[in-house]
Amino acid sequence: MQREHLGARAAALDEHGFTLVELMVVILIISILIAIATPAYIGASNRAKDRAAQSSLRNGVAAEETVYTDSQAYSADTSAGGVLNQAESSLQWGTKLLPVAHAHPDAYCLAQLSGSGNWFAIAKIGTGPDAGVYYHKDGAADPCPADPSTVGPSGAGWAATPTGAGGGW
Repeated sequence: MQREHLGARAAALDEHGFTLVELMVVILIISILIAIATPAYIGASNRAKDRAAQSSLRNGVAAEETVYTDSQAYSADTSAGGVLNQAESSLQWGTKLLPVAHAHPDAYCLAQLSGSGNWFAIAKIGTGPDAGVYYHKDGAADPCPADPSTVGPSGAGWAATPTGAGGGW
């Protein structure tokens, strides 16, 4: 009987398990990995949201150009039966994608707020000395002016290429 009791005690001492220190080291290593991975994930997620907004803007440009080809004027008509919805119905005109058309038929500006909180805009001036396509990114507010023909190369933060030194995306 005494022998059986000693055998059970020896078997209990021989059990394998993890000490508290070993468990704390594992938790520390996992915490460090999470601290490294989280910012990378957030950055990738924000870049993807920005690219989605930029893609919608490019599709909006195609719709504006289609409308211009048909009517020789750019439009800001975002109603359910409006010309922009007819040209590209998959875009969320007037809610996410905000167009501004100039009183003259040769200029427009499209802006969209991305899921990361950045505003992106494309403006086009069709005629005149500042004719061209201009890009802008703003973290605070819709960058489209009431008169898109005023954007031009002198407009603060606007660039003639998406990655321009003076602005752009």
